[in-house]
Amino acid sequence: MKNKTLTFHFAQLCFLIALISFTHGSYLFIKAQLAQYLLELAWQQQIAADEVKENRTFKPWPWADIYPVAKLRFERLNISQIVLNNDSGQALAFGPGLNRINVMNGGSLSSGIYVISAHNDSHFKHLSELKLNDRVKLTLNSGEYKTLNVNKIAVIDTQIEQLILPYDDATYDYNQGAKTSINELVLVTCYPFNSVSNSTSLRYLVYLS
Repeated sequence: MKNKTLTFHFAQLCFLIALISFTHGSYLFIKAQLAQYLLELAWQQQIAADEVKENRTFKPWPWADIYPVAKLRFERLNISQIVLNNDSGQALAFGPGLNRINVMNGGSLSSGIYVISAHNDSHFKHLSELKLNDRVKLTLNSGEYKTLNVNKIAVIDTQIEQLILPYDDATYDYNQGAKTSINELVLVTCYPFNSVSNSTSLRYLVYLS
């Protein structure tokens, strides 16, 4: 009898844990979907404001420290994503972010090189599916856009290789985003994909021009 009671209570505990996990997962899913809707709305407002030369930014929700500055379109994969104004931990929870220290191999925004980061288990998990010559469209909030082709894919170890160098703040308007021509695009995420550990010095790089 005692064993049956313990089994019953254990089953109840397992059910409760499963219910909490399901509820938490549903909440995160709904939160993520709502965030994407609000980001898209803010992006459309930003584009409309820029068309009439209205100098302001639109946040997806009033207390947000993030706002849209660009949009990515992965043509073959049929995926579109709003790019946020920075790649802080808060920003990357909601979408890819423009790297503020935006220089790679000596380039800068003034030379039209854009570096965009995202997590490899969410917004940039599809980078593993990209192939050479795949096309990605980058649209800035200024309305300028360019379709670029994947020309190189590499993995580097940031402990022994330098990924990003400082650049002159004068080349970037933190309120309105980048206004220079699009020449190159570098997409960055952690590596390997589907890893059980979030701690890694490896970075997966996709170069486009």
